[in-house]
Amino acid sequence: MRRNIRRVLLAATALALAACAISGCGKSCGCGCEGETATLSGRVLDAMSGNGLNQAYVAVGTASLYAESDGGFLFEDIEAGTVHVEAGTDGYYTYETDIELGDGDDVERDFRLVPESNTWEYRFILRSERPAGLDAHLWVPIGLREGYHVYAGEPGSLVQEPYAALALNDTTGYGPEIVTVRQNNPGGWPVTYHEGEFVFAVRQSGGNSSIPASGAYVEIYHEDDLIETIEAPPGTTGEGWYWYVGRLDCNSGAWTLMNTYSASPPEP
Repeated sequence: MRRNIRRVLLAATALALAACAISGCGKSCGCGCEGETATLSGRVLDAMSGNGLNQAYVAVGTASLYAESDGGFLFEDIEAGTVHVEAGTDGYYTYETDIELGDGDDVERDFRLVPESNTWEYRFILRSERPAGLDAHLWVPIGLREGYHVYAGEPGSLVQEPYAALALNDTTGYGPEIVTVRQNNPGGWPVTYHEGEFVFAVRQSGGNSSIPASGAYVEIYHEDDLIETIEAPPGTTGEGWYWYVGRLDCNSGAWTLMNTYSASPPEP
């Protein structure tokens, strides 16, 4: 289903580009050719490798284009205000966000697309609407040693215990931070989980914003299916606090939402 939706989006982008050429405006269709305008530029990148994604589509409001070979894009004369941005390409989860553009602003933002996971993986993606010092943490039901869990200091592994890994750690920007959990694959790599659940949480490690004020949210995918999007709830947090998102039983696939804050790390 997701791939069919993407084909429709790509076709709509092509039609918009054709309409722009006919309009004579000289820029992407939907641009603010008069009044208050702004510029938005950046690159569309593979969140895992950091490489530019050639021909990824980017839509800003009603304007749309395809990225250059290095993933670069440029929108000029966008009507100022809050604009909805969408970026995507085949084999990646589509990314959407809203950006506030003031009159005369020249904003540069990179959009990092996360590759779709395979059938035997769960993927947690942490993003925020504003830069914030947030870290993704995953407690695992595997007793490698007391207190062990996956985070920036212990990135884990997908080919041996704990069969979970942090692929990207972006604590200062908008994210994403990506944690992948591997399921047992019949006939493939042997993965045996200990009794218990994976516990996913977000730690506020610094920055000038609390977790709620950062606009943080977590997307959980299994293969190319979005299981749930969880937004940081209202509340008060400080440096060192945790957003306890939820628990995953990877044997059964059962997901339990918690969505609470605590000054202490969650119990595995």
